[in-house]
Amino acid sequence: MALISSRDAEVLRKRFAAELRDPVDLWVFTQVLNCPTCPMALQIAQELGALTDKIRVVEKNPLIDVDDARGLDASMVPAFVLRTTQSDGRIRYYGLPSGYEFSVLVETLVALSRQESFLEPELVERLQALTAPMTVRVFVTPTCPYCPQMAFLAYQIAMVRPNVTAEVIEASEFPEVSTRYQVRAVPRTVVNDRHVVEGSVPPEVFIEGLLQLQDKAPEAGTSGSSLIIVPGR
Repeated sequence: MALISSRDAEVLRKRFAAELRDPVDLWVFTQVLNCPTCPMALQIAQELGALTDKIRVVEKNPLIDVDDARGLDASMVPAFVLRTTQSDGRIRYYGLPSGYEFSVLVETLVALSRQESFLEPELVERLQALTAPMTVRVFVTPTCPYCPQMAFLAYQIAMVRPNVTAEVIEASEFPEVSTRYQVRAVPRTVVNDRHVVEGSVPPEVFIEGLLQLQDKAPEAGTSGSSLIIVPGR
């Protein structure tokens, strides 16, 4: 049984034909044991790939394809890695991209294929000052209407800046990871494992926050952690 309805598939087929330009490789890391959502994740990817020759789906196993899984948490499957000739696997999704998060996957595939940022030009220019290595992790759930904004924003920043890795994590699918990062509500965004943004915030606020974190070195004898809570929703 198809996971993407025939009506939605036809809409996506037409959109992909009109908007996709360059090929995008969609690597799907799965395994047979202890991964009940892996078959559905692979099926979603394959159904997307069947709609256009611009999306090339490749199934991989993190325990076998070790080199390709470099930088990934091999214990977190399913995992999606979106790659282009300009991208080196810094855009990742852990879990099943269902509900609101399916749209994030589609929009990111389109943006990568076109190599066009959806950010305002002034924000893209501002991001050129962001040079420090950063990993942005956005915790989401499929039923959260505020999560796609932060997830897509993280991906857009990673598209613009090669020093940024963006990971979106389906919080309910990886409870141990969510506990480690103290996720009690979503979206929750964690930067470099220290700095936290609660809720959904405007792109300009988040980008300015990243630039401030880059310039703010931890004081001696402290962990450098900080909590940023902005009621953006």
